[in-house]
Amino acid sequence: MVEENDSLLVEEAWRFSLADYAYKLSKGTWIPYPHLEYTAKKIQDAIMKGGARIVVSQPPRHGKSEVISHWLPTWYLDWFPQNRVILGSYGDSLAADLSRKVRDNFLFNDQTWTSGGPCTKVG
Repeated sequence: MVEENDSLLVEEAWRFSLADYAYKLSKGTWIPYPHLEYTAKKIQDAIMKGGARIVVSQPPRHGKSEVISHWLPTWYLDWFPQNRVILGSYGDSLAADLSRKVRDNFLFNDQTWTSGGPCTKVG
């Protein structure tokens, strides 16, 4: 039983890291460049600690929106499905597009816990 649980933990370890989660769910299309891994880790740690207030300043077209407005809400809602996320943006079409991506992860990707995929979150 312990070996089975250890095996499952190793197999599902990608869920603990926002960057690994994004890479796995995107089927490798999201590339975890070092600056994005760093950003994801800092945000993830701050959220898990609680009371996070974060300002991210990176040049345009460096992947901020993809990490923060697409993969972060997906990862967060997969861990905390009882919570809600508000996604805001400077433009309503960008917010709508990113919200749609988050929704589609749960509708069409059976690897998310809350989609009823192969894993069942305990707790």
